[in-house]
Amino acid sequence: MWLGLASHIDTESAEVNPSEITLLITRPAPAAARFAQEAERALGPFAETLLSPVLRIVPVGPVPPLPAQAEIAFTSENAVRVAAPALRDVRRPVWCVGTRTGAAARAEGLIPRIAQGTAEQLAEDVIAAAPEGPVLHLAGAHQAGNLVERLVAAGLRAERVAIYDQRPVPLTDVACKALRAPGPLLLPLFSPRSAALVADAVTGAHAAAPIHVVALSSAVASAWSAAPPSTTRSITTASAPDTRAMIEAMRYIVGTISGA
Repeated sequence: MWLGLASHIDTESAEVNPSEITLLITRPAPAAARFAQEAERALGPFAETLLSPVLRIVPVGPVPPLPAQAEIAFTSENAVRVAAPALRDVRRPVWCVGTRTGAAARAEGLIPRIAQGTAEQLAEDVIAAAPEGPVLHLAGAHQAGNLVERLVAAGLRAERVAIYDQRPVPLTDVACKALRAPGPLLLPLFSPRSAALVADAVTGAHAAAPIHVVALSSAVASAWSAAPPSTTRSITTASAPDTRAMIEAMRYIVGTISGA
């Protein structure tokens, strides 16, 4: 097993032929289907593209009444979709971690202020704006990052409000069968929790496939460490926490597999 950073690889020189590789996507719906389309559009058709979300987004209750002058912050498009019905009358901008979350907010009729893709950058933007009212981070029950802590440390009033849960879902039978097959399997992972859940599933499925992991961040890569070492052929961390960097890292891995 080797660990690499996508920023250290040459994606231009890698010949890409994914036709003998299985792509397994475990993101929640509908992001899983969208990412599958983006990956195949960029890299070409895989031998199989399997969608097997290991988390299901479930609202946990109504969005609480918003205090006067409250600022709203989102770090996921799932939170935007869950919160949107309660925010129909909000005319002031909402803070969004990146372009995907911002696009989801805009699609729901909200006005996004878009950061550069990480909770740290979002915190910097909010702190620089110095809002007078409280900042409500509407998020999932299982939340990576420390947006609220950074805001509070900067002297702002901030609170995280869990408006949805990410409930575990078993891998599909088809996905488990692919894990037991001898062919190479490409596995993009987008959160530490999903990485840990898939790692446990790999153990339970008695996986034999050589798995090539592409992780969104170092935290995601670390969460994969629970998987049996014998099944992990490679693990690569994307150079940035976004879809484009994930696909470029996947391009390199596909090139190394198909060129072997």
